[in-house]
Amino acid sequence: MRRVDVPEHLDPFVSIAFAQWKWYLGVGHFIHKVGLLEDLRQSILLGAVEAYSRGYDPAQYRAIANTVQRNIYSFLCSIGLRKDKKTKKFQRKEQGLMSLQIRRKRRKRI
Repeated sequence: MRRVDVPEHLDPFVSIAFAQWKWYLGVGHFIHKVGLLEDLRQSILLGAVEAYSRGYDPAQYRAIANTVQRNIYSFLCSIGLRKDKKTKKFQRKEQGLMSLQIRRKRRKRI
């Protein structure tokens, strides 16, 4: 992991941004296994810089968090993950489509 020097005026934005990753820890193993952890960090930092450029104040925690979460979500979608509507967890698109097999109902014998 490389250390990224961030200007001091961005420190509160970056700390809020990296606190948002806790909502996505379930897919952390997959991202680490694929080797995209550095790309994820860049996406989170980009969300912090985007929130700063929009003119948010560090006290506007929710607005900064929403901006960063949108970046994380778009990153996860770009690497082939999607959110399952029932379980609210991320799955790979291939896995989700394979599990949508239609099963016939058994008829009761009289």
